[in-house]
Amino acid sequence: MIQLFKTNSPSLYGYLFIYLIVLTAIQFLHPAPYQGDLQAPLSQLLFHLIHLIPVSEAYTEGIISIGLLMINALLINALIFRHKIFTLTCQLPGLIYLLIACSFEQWSQLSPAMISNTILILFLDRLLALFREENALVSILDLGLLVAVGSLFYFPFLVHIITLFIGLILLRPFSLREWLAGLAGLLTPYFLTITYYYWYDQLSGFFTSHFLGPITSGFPAIELYPNFTIWLLSPFLIALLLASVFNLQRLLLKSTIQLRKSYTLILWTFLFAGASTLLNTTLPLAHFSSIAVPFSFLAIHYFMTTDKPKMLETIHTMLFVVILMQQYLPFVQFNIPFL
Repeated sequence: MIQLFKTNSPSLYGYLFIYLIVLTAIQFLHPAPYQGDLQAPLSQLLFHLIHLIPVSEAYTEGIISIGLLMINALLINALIFRHKIFTLTCQLPGLIYLLIACSFEQWSQLSPAMISNTILILFLDRLLALFREENALVSILDLGLLVAVGSLFYFPFLVHIITLFIGLILLRPFSLREWLAGLAGLLTPYFLTITYYYWYDQLSGFFTSHFLGPITSGFPAIELYPNFTIWLLSPFLIALLLASVFNLQRLLLKSTIQLRKSYTLILWTFLFAGASTLLNTTLPLAHFSSIAVPFSFLAIHYFMTTDKPKMLETIHTMLFVVILMQQYLPFVQFNIPFL
C-alpha cells in the first residue's frame, strides 16, 4: 500500500477515496449526529442549516465530513508539492493524513474542531509561502482573517494567532507593519460579528458564550472513555508520534533552511493545537482532532524519509487494522459465556 501511493498515478485518487470510505463507513452503519457544544457563531449557523435539510442529520453530517476529509487530503498533497517539502511527487501524504484524521470515529465526525482543520491547512499553506514573498502584507492580512474565521467556527483556533507571529519570526525579517496587518486581519471579522450582535441586541450573550465561557470555565472536565479499543489505539499513535519527532530531529539539520523552518513551524503548530483543547469546558475526543493536521505532517515526514519499505508497510497495516477494530468492535456482539 505505501509503495503504491509513492507514485503519482491519477488512478490513486480513486483508491484514496475508497480508503476514506472504508475508514468512515461506521458513520453510515451506525449514524449519530454531533452532540457537542456549539458556542461559536459560524458553527451554530452551519449546524442550523444542516437541521433544515429534509434528510437525516447524521447522514448529512457524514457526507459533509467525508467531503471535507477528501478535500483536506488533496490540499495537503498540494501544499507539500507547492512548497517542495519533498522531491518525490506522490499521493502518500494524503493517505497518511486520512489514516491520522480517521483514527477515531469522533475525529472524522463533523464537528467544529474538524471543520477548523480545513482552515488550518489553508492557513499553513499561506504561512509557509511567506518565506518566498517580498511584499507579504496582503498575505499576512489574509492569515489574520483565516485565524478569525477559524475561531468563529471553533473558538480554541484563536491560539493560532500566536502561530502566525511565530511564523513571522521564523520566516520574515521583523516589520511592525506586517505584525499590525495580522492583527487587523484578525480583528476585522470580529468587528463585523460584534456589529451584527449589537444590532440585534445580543452582544452580551455573544461575549458570554464565545469568550467568557471557554476562558473562565477553568480546567476542562476530562471525559473517560469506557471503549477499550480507544485505549488500544492510543499507544500506537503515541509511538508513531514519538518515532516521527525523533526521525525529524535526526534529519532536520541535514535539510535545507526552508525545510528546517517549515517543520519548526509545524512543531509549534502541533503544540498550540494541543494546548488549544484546554480552552474547552470539557474534553471530548472530538476536540483532539485539532492536532490531526500537524500530527499528520510529522507522520508524513517519517513515511517519506524512512527507507525501510517492509517496516513502513507493517506500521501502516497495524495502525489500519487497529483503527478498524476501534471503530467496529464496540458494535459487535460476542456471545462468549465467561465475558
